[in-house]
Amino acid sequence: MKPSIHTHPRPLTDRVSQGVAMLGVALLVISIPFQFFLGLAGGTLFFLAIVFSLLLTLPLLMTTVIAPTIQIDANGFTLKPIFWKKQTVKWADITAVKPYPLLPPSDAEVTRRIAVGRVKYAPANGIMLTIPKLSWMYRIGGFFAGEKRQPIIAITNRAHSRYDELVYAILQSTDIAIHDDELKAKK
Repeated sequence: MKPSIHTHPRPLTDRVSQGVAMLGVALLVISIPFQFFLGLAGGTLFFLAIVFSLLLTLPLLMTTVIAPTIQIDANGFTLKPIFWKKQTVKWADITAVKPYPLLPPSDAEVTRRIAVGRVKYAPANGIMLTIPKLSWMYRIGGFFAGEKRQPIIAITNRAHSRYDELVYAILQSTDIAIHDDELKAKK
């Protein structure tokens, strides 16, 4: 297998959106002590606001790790998120390959279809990889994708350049027994 790197098709957009997400996390975390002291001062609803602030950090953190840049080679691949440390994954570390359920269906993207034009529009497509050895942040994506507490990453045509080549390499390099039935039917 020829080594290749699969970055976001629009790197500046990716960096800005992840920067905004991290800024949101920082602001929410900074607001928690203030909410606590306001709660002590008599505003008991501020204690509830602390819980909501903590819960709101989860989807923001997920956006920083769910679809990182991926560099593949014959042994596996390296995840290169913008704000977190690189992680190397061997092909054998992947325990499941499934369709990614958090993508919008094409009939729900009327505005996007109008914005990019019918000719350029491509429906969202993606797979997710369950990789138990990944750190806790990747478990957030697994929770939202219905994988309970399993760490996942997503490979999508909106977040990775040369998407078809990347999916082909993953499907060829992983054991067919861990592929979802829906993916086996598409082969």
